[in-house]
Amino acid sequence: MSIRIFISYASVNNLPIGRTQEGWVDRLEMELKNRLAEEVGRLDRFEIWRDNGALNNFEDIGKQIEEALKETDIFLMIASRAYLASRGVLTLNSQRFSRDTSVNAYFV
Repeated sequence: MSIRIFISYASVNNLPIGRTQEGWVDRLEMELKNRLAEEVGRLDRFEIWRDNGALNNFEDIGKQIEEALKETDIFLMIASRAYLASRGVLTLNSQRFSRDTSVNAYFV
């Protein structure tokens, strides 16, 4: 059984850094995968889900996020100013956590 990790963030927080095409959240995810793999000794013991910018319609994002949260063991929120300014995201997440306290939530 794998641990399911959901990373929630504002897309503006993942803009490319410097000359690379990677953003801050891309790097965080890569480091998280590397560290978890070192700790547990395997890559198949966890999976990470996030919106990689492929979804543009808020309704679609909401449905996808809601489904992912139903399956989540660990919720990692990048609580930036941009994230906190997004009422839609906060409403979706607060509804989820008011219904289910079995998710471990971590705020960065």
